Amino acid sequence: MDTLMINFNYTNAPTYNISLEATSSSTLPPLLNAIELYTVLPITATTYAQDVNAIYSIKKYYKIDQQWSTGDPCIPSLWIYVLCTADSNNIMRITSLLLSSNGLTGSVSDHFGNLTALTSLYLHHNNLSGSIPNSLSQLTNLVTLDLSHNNLSGSLPKSLGQYLTRLESLYVFKLWCYNPTNPTPSPSRKKKSIIAIPVVVPLLVIAVATATAWWLKRKKYILSITSHPNESYDSNRQFSYNEIKRITNNFENNIGTGGYGAVYFGLLEDGAQVAVKVRSHSSQQGIKEFSAEARNLTRVHHRNLVSLMGYCIDKNCMAIVYEYMQEGNLQDKLKDNATPLSWIQRLRIVYESALGLEYLHQACNPPLIHRDVKTSNILLNANLEAKVADFGLSRAFNSEASFHVLTTVVGTIGYLDPEYFTTNQLSAKSDVFSFGIVLLEVITGDGSGSYSTR
Repeated sequence: MDTLMINFNYTNAPTYNISLEATSSSTLPPLLNAIELYTVLPITATTYAQDVNAIYSIKKYYKIDQQWSTGDPCIPSLWIYVLCTADSNNIMRITSLLLSSNGLTGSVSDHFGNLTALTSLYLHHNNLSGSIPNSLSQLTNLVTLDLSHNNLSGSLPKSLGQYLTRLESLYVFKLWCYNPTNPTPSPSRKKKSIIAIPVVVPLLVIAVATATAWWLKRKKYILSITSHPNESYDSNRQFSYNEIKRITNNFENNIGTGGYGAVYFGLLEDGAQVAVKVRSHSSQQGIKEFSAEARNLTRVHHRNLVSLMGYCIDKNCMAIVYEYMQEGNLQDKLKDNATPLSWIQRLRIVYESALGLEYLHQACNPPLIHRDVKTSNILLNANLEAKVADFGLSRAFNSEASFHVLTTVVGTIGYLDPEYFTTNQLSAKSDVFSFGIVLLEVITGDGSGSYSTR
């Protein structure tokens, strides 16, 4: 038999009796396939007119025609990628847009700023370009903003600065935030701030450490952006002693001295600036150990680690050649006579340094412990991009060693984990402790490395 459709008002409907009888040509008994009952209900809720206009403008701008139909975006059913919530007046508001991985092109539309009830805006993994519009500052209820994995440029608008501390999730790689509510501390005010340090500094350290830990939990996500495994390096280049002399112009320009040895400025054949760290005669490391370590370290490449260009083992000269960092080290930038770093610059430096350490601990195979994390080992290039240096003092874990513990005596007093003095053991957690001292110094502007001994 054919489909039987009966429309009636079941509220006051009479009783209906339906009988199914086989036709003369039927060879099987009748089958009741389905019964569908429905009613038309009046809908009193409406979607906020400004939200409707904004979502239609976004639909037109990005040509989202197939996914979004006509009609109301919230009722009677939600559009795909749209979440709505009724307010106290039973008016529907658009509260979330999930537009990630939709192939969106063009700029970030100003119309997003008209969705003033938005709490979450996901635009990651698209092909958006240009700058971030000031209109996003109208989203005063925003909690999560994800603009990562696009081709955006510039910086976050200043008008967004007052809302940054409220955002629980902010993913905007290669862009740095402006927060006008937190001025940069000046050296002249440093002594006057000492009284407040016992209360304020622990809170700031906890806040920065928490934020850094949160970023590091997103390891795989972050590494996909900040790691550059395909960068071009002559990874296994071994220089002769004569080449080292030529590069450094016969060791003419000594730019520093550390526990490992003297550091000299040099120029490669192509004009690239390098720093050459020459092993001191007091070093206990043998040629065999140095050679194995140098070959291993020239294969470690990360945006936030100083790039090792090669090494030298010739005529009792052991040296490491790495990229030259024009702006020196973080310790010098924190001195009273240096130009003060802004809070945004400080945040960027510690964030990038954390990425470098995280790469050593988690992404290297075998993993590495730095064992001498301090402000003088965080170097800055011409763009003030931070790169962790002197990880050549670390050792690759051998098959018999624990990832968590090594016993060679290294490190700098003031940055060492206090447990080291009772156990004589260092681990990846020791690096984390030392990095906490770095955070404290960056916040207070005191680069003395004396906090762990106070």
